This record gives sequence, structure tokens and C-alpha cells, in this order.
Amino acid sequence: MTLHRCLYPVFSPRFPAGLWITLFLIAFFAASSDSRPLLEYQRSLAVEGEWWRLISCHFVHLSSAHFFGNAAGLLLVWLITRSQPSAAPGIISITFCCVFVGLGLHLLAPDLAQYVGFSGTLHGMLMISALGMARRFPEYYFFALFLCAKVAWEFSPWYDDQAMQPVIGGRVEYRAHALGLLAGGALHTIVAVCGRLQSSRRSNA
Repeated sequence: MTLHRCLYPVFSPRFPAGLWITLFLIAFFAASSDSRPLLEYQRSLAVEGEWWRLISCHFVHLSSAHFFGNAAGLLLVWLITRSQPSAAPGIISITFCCVFVGLGLHLLAPDLAQYVGFSGTLHGMLMISALGMARRFPEYYFFALFLCAKVAWEFSPWYDDQAMQPVIGGRVEYRAHALGLLAGGALHTIVAVCGRLQSSRRSNA
């Protein structure tokens, strides 16, 4: 199976409910106070070799409100797309976004000592869904533009990253949101290029 054939379905169909339920349960378990110290991103420990924290940090949260907010975002991804029998595209896409965001924060945000939450990866999944659906329904480009405008606002001097602290238990790491959008756009581009190369090879065969 080619890369394009494996990944392309994530851009139009909905991932199976079983995948989201599994992620929901994993995140709920990881949200416990006992597992958070082991799974959260801590720069000092990642530098010492605990690289799994670059991925596991996305599945632990500051509070139940933080967790349920991200779970609601996953449901939004599910609702704006359509059914797909294979879970592989969703798993690959989530893994790509987790690695991209985690590594990006580690390399590009040297002031960041700790990080938890799924919102960065969630922004990537929303962008993937929007760009994929836009191939058949162009109005989804407006949703992609809305996501970009939202993150641009978060980088503006008028945005208060501490405003949600009473609700979620900490500040919003908006740089993770930007990295998520970049991850979603990058994966969409990779799949599109692979698809064109495959079509070109078929036409030349």
C-alpha cells in the first residue's frame, strides 16, 4: 500500500468511533494525577533521554475541564468528516501531529519547561479535516482560514494566554496550536504530492 493510499482517506472520511473511544479512554486514564509526572513533557527530563514525553505529554491534562475541552474538539473532527472503516489514517495522522508538535516545542520554545494537553495535535487534526473536506466542499477552506485567524489572534498583543487559567488550571500554550496547524498542513501537502506522483507514474506507464 502506497503512502498516498494509506493516508489520503483521513482527508475525507470520518475515523471510526472505536478509535475516538480508545483515545478518549487513554486520555482519561492518563489524566490521573498518578500518571501525569511520568508522561508530561519536562524539558530537563527530555534532555536527559526521556524522549517519550514528546508524545505522551499530549495525552495528559491540567484538569478535567482541560481534558473534556480537548475531547469536545475531537468530536468536532469526527462530526465534520465522514465514516471510514479503517483506523490506520487516523492513527498515522495523530502520531504525525503529536511528534511534530512535541519536537517543535522542544526545539523552538527553549523557554518552555513543561507542557501537557492535546490542543496542539487537535489543531493539526482540525486542519487536516478542513483541507481534506475542502477537496469536495470548498466552503471548508473558510474553516481552515478561521483556524489560521484564531492562532494569529493568539499571537497578537491583545490575547491573554492566562485568561483560561481559572477554567483549565494553567495558561494556554498557543505555540502548540501554531505547530499543530503547520503539522496538519505539512501532512496534507505530503499526501497531495504523493498522490500526484502516483498519478504521474500511472499516466507514464
